[in-house]
Amino acid sequence: MLTLLGCSNPALVSYQSIQKKSQTIIEPKVALWCYIGSKNDFHFIHHKDLGVDKYYKVNKSEFEPKNIFPLSTNQQKWQVLPLGVHAK
Repeated sequence: MLTLLGCSNPALVSYQSIQKKSQTIIEPKVALWCYIGSKNDFHFIHHKDLGVDKYYKVNKSEFEPKNIFPLSTNQQKWQVLPLGVHAK
């Protein structure tokens, strides 16, 4: 599935490190962090900043998305996370 997304080996990171990364992005007006689904023991996150796509996986115990769904290439299912410019 991740190969279809263009990333066969996403970096395993803590959700805390994702939060820190979201504060040091290249261009906050276009940066987007999305939950893209879950598989096995991980939630997967997609980050797009100035056309660069990065994928991360986070242990399920570290954060709870609003709606959990299987890892998906369907971007309509993806959930924007409250990070970076979308932080509450």
